[in-house]
Amino acid sequence: MEAAGRVFARKGYLNAEISQITQEAGKSIGVFYAYFENKAELLASLLDDFNMEIGQRIVTDTHAPENARFVLSTIWNSYKAHAPTLLALTDAATVDANFAAALNALRNFARNDFAGMIRIRQAAGLCQGMDPRLTAMALETMTNQCLYEWLGKGLGAFEDEVQEEQAFDTLVGIVDTILGAERFAAPTAPAQTLM
Repeated sequence: MEAAGRVFARKGYLNAEISQITQEAGKSIGVFYAYFENKAELLASLLDDFNMEIGQRIVTDTHAPENARFVLSTIWNSYKAHAPTLLALTDAATVDANFAAALNALRNFARNDFAGMIRIRQAAGLCQGMDPRLTAMALETMTNQCLYEWLGKGLGAFEDEVQEEQAFDTLVGIVDTILGAERFAAPTAPAQTLM
């Protein structure tokens, strides 16, 4: 499974070949087919492992849904631990409806956490005027892009722990700044388009 992750990280899911995965693992192609029917079944198994770990984290973590650091830490650490699988899922989702649905479910999980955080803050008088669902979609999209750039492309290869901590703190600071606003003021008129 780790060999598949390495090949997916280097080649992408769509370009990865079963022979490359078995060569990386030091196994024969026959061994692969003893466990998996095809590459899609292998990715589905990797996703099952990811989902099981996420489920265990949710049960064991003390949940603090109003805390951006906590919510982002869970998302960050999950992405970091499973970057090759999540990159492969993103790639596979472009051609397979089942993987597209799985990716959307993962993204909805993060969106629900963000929406819950916004609702809690709204009850405390913050984030007034923000639509929790739309704001959560924007925050999840931004977070997902940051994770892709920082952890996915480099597979978590920051120069050192301080650099990674600074990147994480930057993301938390952005979310806290957005959600710490006492009110969300929409522009009174549409912006002029320059031609």
